[in-house]
Amino acid sequence: MIKIPILMYHDIIGKRSFQPYNGDPIYSIEESLFAKHLSYTQNIRFKSISLADYLRFRYQASGVKLLRKSIIFTFDDGHISNYTLAFPMLQDFGFTATFFVTVKNISSPHGMTWQQLREMAESGMSIQSHTMTHPFLPDLPPERIKWELETSKSVLEDKLGESVDFLALPGGRYSSTVRRIAEEVGYQGICTSKAGYNTLKTDLYSLRRWTIKGNMDISAFRSIVEMNPLITLRYRMEYLTLDSLKRILGNERYIALREKVLRRMKG
Repeated sequence: MIKIPILMYHDIIGKRSFQPYNGDPIYSIEESLFAKHLSYTQNIRFKSISLADYLRFRYQASGVKLLRKSIIFTFDDGHISNYTLAFPMLQDFGFTATFFVTVKNISSPHGMTWQQLREMAESGMSIQSHTMTHPFLPDLPPERIKWELETSKSVLEDKLGESVDFLALPGGRYSSTVRRIAEEVGYQGICTSKAGYNTLKTDLYSLRRWTIKGNMDISAFRSIVEMNPLITLRYRMEYLTLDSLKRILGNERYIALREKVLRRMKG
């Protein structure tokens, strides 16, 4: 059975950054480690594909062959390091990626600009939606969810001239209402934060992704790509534990606890 890993990154820390670092230390990774990820992927002859490729190949008779040894790189939020670091590094290795951008972050002090996004799209990168303002969608009334999804889709399509067919969920928060509205406004798939692999039969509105964190070394990355069952089970259990904690605490208390931990990490 074909299993496709979708990797979820956020921002990259490195010497070539022209902005003061302001990212999330949990999800930020060093430029040197990202280079190792790309080098390893290239060495084992994996090819990067877009989510649109994955969608298209699913319905082709040769889909199994086309998707063999495929990997999908994704980035959430739209941090400037996606342009200054990730973009040129991906190009150097001949890879493509999908960038889920929160519209309110565009042209902010630490966000990418419209011109940078256009350049990336023209170079073969895919720019998709991470909503307008990055809220936890299940906490919102249906009309606000629709605004977040529909408006971000239309703004990105209007500004970039490219189809926006995929949504990444802020904070991984998911509900049946969010799914229904995403389908209604024209999205063809949703990327979640659920750990796991994707097959030709995976629900397009519940695509799995592996969250890449700053404390994951190259051996952990290899285990995910190689689908080492013991290591991937460990990360799945971590995801389930974190997801349960979010549900028990609720979003407000969870965020307060998380911010307290981040303050300690930053010093």
